[in-house]
Amino acid sequence: MSSLILGGEILIMDGAMGTELIKRGLTQGQPSMIWNADRPSDVLSVHRSYADAGSDCITTNTFGGSTLMLDRYGLRDRFEELNRLAVHLAREAAEGRSFILGDIGPCGDFLEPLGDLTDAELADIIAAVALKTFTNYFANAAQVDVDFPQAPPLGA
Repeated sequence: MSSLILGGEILIMDGAMGTELIKRGLTQGQPSMIWNADRPSDVLSVHRSYADAGSDCITTNTFGGSTLMLDRYGLRDRFEELNRLAVHLAREAAEGRSFILGDIGPCGDFLEPLGDLTDAELADIIAAVALKTFTNYFANAAQVDVDFPQAPPLGA
């Protein structure tokens, strides 16, 4: 992927996951991440629609996947499960047609002085998502990882 970017290729991104899940019944205040486990066919359907439309890049349904964000919904203990499922669903939908971008998403707080989050805490949150989720192996030793991480502006 980096050779395409450095070579000046234009890559077409997918669209909004959250908006599409809302159309399928995601309610306000419900984290979209939980759908990776509870409604995987809906997440898969959104990814497939983008891949079928010709998207070069499919973004994982991990926008709210940081430990800090999941903790707000009582889902911190499902951090690895929900993030791994998100990568698996995106890869399955892409069927080798699209690159998979791992959406690190917002960390869930603001950096000091606007918020309480320190630089070190933010680094730990991003590292947890990027390292533990996107480069881990499933039990069958098939590597499930993303082609490129996609991070938000720091402190978002």
